[in-house]
Amino acid sequence: MILRALILTILLACGGATAALAAGPIFWDWPEGLDLGDVELDGAALDAEGALVRGLTARHVAVEGPEVFWCAAPDGAGGYYAGGGHAGLIHRIDGAGAATLVAEVPSAEVFSLLPGRDGALLAGCGSEGRVYRIDRAGIATELGTVPGGYVWAMLADDERGGAWLATGSPAAVWRLGPGGELTEFLVLEAQNVLDLTWDGQGRLLAATQGPGLVYRLDPDDSASVQVIFEAPQNEARQFVTGPGGVPHVLALEVGEDDVAMPAADGPNGSIPATLLQALNGHARRDVARSAIYALGPDERVEAVWSGNQDLMIAGWSERWGWLGGTVLPEEGDEARLLKLLPPAGAHPVAGWPGGDVLDLLVTDERIVACQAHPGGLTELLSGVDGAHVALSRAVDAGRPVRWGRLRWQGDDGVRWSVRGGNRARPDDTWTAWSSAWDDRDQEMDLPASRYLQWRAEFDGDAGRVRNVSVSAWRDNLPPVIAAFMEERLGQIDNGGLVSRSDNVTQTMRSGLRVEFNRTTRRDRTAAADRASLTRPVRTFSWVSTDPDGDRIRHDLEYRADGTTAWRPIVEDSPEYLGSWDTSLVPDGVYRVRLTAADATDNPAALARSSRREIGPVVVDNTPPEVKGFAVRRNEMGFTVRFRAEDEGGVLAHASLILPDGARERLDPVDRICDSAREEFEVQVSWPPAEAAAVAEPWRLRLEVWDLAGNRAVAEGEAK
Repeated sequence: MILRALILTILLACGGATAALAAGPIFWDWPEGLDLGDVELDGAALDAEGALVRGLTARHVAVEGPEVFWCAAPDGAGGYYAGGGHAGLIHRIDGAGAATLVAEVPSAEVFSLLPGRDGALLAGCGSEGRVYRIDRAGIATELGTVPGGYVWAMLADDERGGAWLATGSPAAVWRLGPGGELTEFLVLEAQNVLDLTWDGQGRLLAATQGPGLVYRLDPDDSASVQVIFEAPQNEARQFVTGPGGVPHVLALEVGEDDVAMPAADGPNGSIPATLLQALNGHARRDVARSAIYALGPDERVEAVWSGNQDLMIAGWSERWGWLGGTVLPEEGDEARLLKLLPPAGAHPVAGWPGGDVLDLLVTDERIVACQAHPGGLTELLSGVDGAHVALSRAVDAGRPVRWGRLRWQGDDGVRWSVRGGNRARPDDTWTAWSSAWDDRDQEMDLPASRYLQWRAEFDGDAGRVRNVSVSAWRDNLPPVIAAFMEERLGQIDNGGLVSRSDNVTQTMRSGLRVEFNRTTRRDRTAAADRASLTRPVRTFSWVSTDPDGDRIRHDLEYRADGTTAWRPIVEDSPEYLGSWDTSLVPDGVYRVRLTAADATDNPAALARSSRREIGPVVVDNTPPEVKGFAVRRNEMGFTVRFRAEDEGGVLAHASLILPDGARERLDPVDRICDSAREEFEVQVSWPPAEAAAVAEPWRLRLEVWDLAGNRAVAEGEAK
């Protein structure tokens, strides 16, 4: 009887390559396949249409000491002050970028600075909430302390003298009088007041975090309080004076669940919770991460710009337009300045090595970025000497390849060079940069390597790169056969894999399950001897992968020992198992071979294959032979005598089915059933003393099995 597998279900991982580039010609395309926005920028930028262009030059200010810069404020003489941490240092940077230490206050962090008309400087600090006045000589005098720990911002009051302070937590507005006296003006229903500004009509605006609210306050009457805007975001971070002198507010959606305020005496105790939240990601996906709202007259609020960029700070000027400073992504080491294009556009106008941008000072001459992680001050300038370079991330070919050509489209004024290596990050083992060229289609002169990086240098303002393409040739590698095995029967179940099926299901040792047709529907018993139905069918499984991601086809073949001709079992199959009906071949010793080939995805001359063999595979479909079977009655029951022989293998066991259906094992004369021929003479006690009378004659059934699962049957009567 020929048995054919009906359903083959694999319950184990049986191969399949992970995503990879195919062998042969391969390409990397910007921006079709890769993002030009992911290119490293050093004096380069992206324009509104996504093309690479010349950008702002980053000039790093040499300042020693601060581990983070929180804020910057203009000094009125073409330079600016910068407040840092974690040592309470305040520096002044002149118009040429030279830094001078102005003061060192006895607080860890300087969060806000406010230059005065008298040449003195106010500093709001944390985490103790202290306020200092620094005179022209750099001497710091403590004016007082506000509860809550953080002085986030300060606003000059030219009409009344003194200043207003944004503090938290809890959110509160404090008044600093002309004589330096500190008084609490108002506590608001929020966690922090982050910023203050004037509304153009002599009233105060206060921006809060937790929730993101904008309050309007009467500076002469603390009881006159009104909420004029609740942002969808949970933090109203900063006020920015926009076009026409209209106040705008930058709102951020900040994740709060995973942020805890560090202890004040810990190593990072001075880092405020609100900034930690902004640096740790965002919570609600249905709310724009960043947005700018115009706070117009008559309580009108209009969304000017919104997006999912990770901003921390924003700025605006007639020359630069709207700008945003970014928080570094989880994997990245390049700070970015974005040009924000209402209502939702954004593109980088500068990139440079550095940390998160915490504050921006925007003037017509320069843009100053205060940074953390690592701390630093960076001035972004246009029209100055310096590099204007766009550098691709390292292109990974998966293994060493032969690099082909670099093609690009754009305007004149761009020069190109490339380098390669076999480590993910460029180091001394990489090649030097190639000679530069400006052709739009250039063969790259590089040795075989796994990684490649290209560099575009902008010689003039006209240079513009719309797209880039890099090609390579990767030799085809053969598939890998990670495992090849013959499955062994572990369990037999009545019924198929599909419910209410009449078939037989085998479970193999590896977890593979195979379903076979049954020739009858009458017998529903899933007894151990059901193995005889499927015993001639040998099942093989394998695991194969292709390093190039090519599709694999499999051939399964067999040959008899002593011969050279291979005959097919399974041909051109994408599956990971195959069955061989050995009832179609003579008993004997065979070898089974698996071939995995990738010809589907490669030209015939370049296709590769791999092979593995299993053997010896013994085929024994001939049952044992029983000779001289005789049952002789005696006083104790009866004696069973016979001889069993197996031409193709070794006998496994014998058993006798008694008249009442019980089964009793029979051992040969030498006590061990382990050879091709065995003599049996066994005394069987019968019937049991407690058993009822058994009708005569006593009919008995003998079964003899060999190791291949073949069975011989004989029947007789006890005489």
